[in-house]
Amino acid sequence: MGLEPKHSPRRPDAEKTSLAQEVKWNEEMNAYQQHLDELKLTPEDLKKKILDVGADFGYFAEVAKRNGYDNIYSIDIEYPADMYHLDADIGLGAEKLAVADAFQLPFKDKTFDMAISFCAMPNIAGGENPIDYRNRVKKVCQEMLRVVKVNGEIRMARVVSWEDPTDKRERATQIKKVLEWFNKSRHFEVTVDPTGEMDGHPSHLIRIKKLS
Repeated sequence: MGLEPKHSPRRPDAEKTSLAQEVKWNEEMNAYQQHLDELKLTPEDLKKKILDVGADFGYFAEVAKRNGYDNIYSIDIEYPADMYHLDADIGLGAEKLAVADAFQLPFKDKTFDMAISFCAMPNIAGGENPIDYRNRVKKVCQEMLRVVKVNGEIRMARVVSWEDPTDKRERATQIKKVLEWFNKSRHFEVTVDPTGEMDGHPSHLIRIKKLS
């Protein structure tokens, strides 16, 4: 069962919108609900200052804004700010959209209450070989944790499962080793929950809480 949004979504006026606009609205709402469900975001979570890493066009922040949650910042390395198609009356603000590298976030330490990533990190961390990939996964997690306050956390959803029988399994194995490293530290608390699917196979929600 999905979490109910704080307010009813603002549906476009049927007399003023095209079929393409209606389809786009439905797609955005479906993506928004997937974020809520698979990242296990509650209304209380959405009131916090959140960084969305690998945010694509910032659709999650845009729809959240429509529902009364206006403290979500979006970064992605792929799309320049002038390509974000945000409704002018939403007023998300250019300062909450940035082209940035997840390995070098342009924010001060302890800026956010939470950092999230949906179907992006750490899956797409890159790397020329398994060890390089593992190091990059560790780096991106450390960087997301750097900008999170003490007692805050990072949540990453649609992370490949180490039970995946496909070629993603090697990446998942390296991710698991990184999580074991964090879990051995008294500064962090790691939880992993099965949620969602990737290509018909289970995927995980990873949560790393910053204890100190």
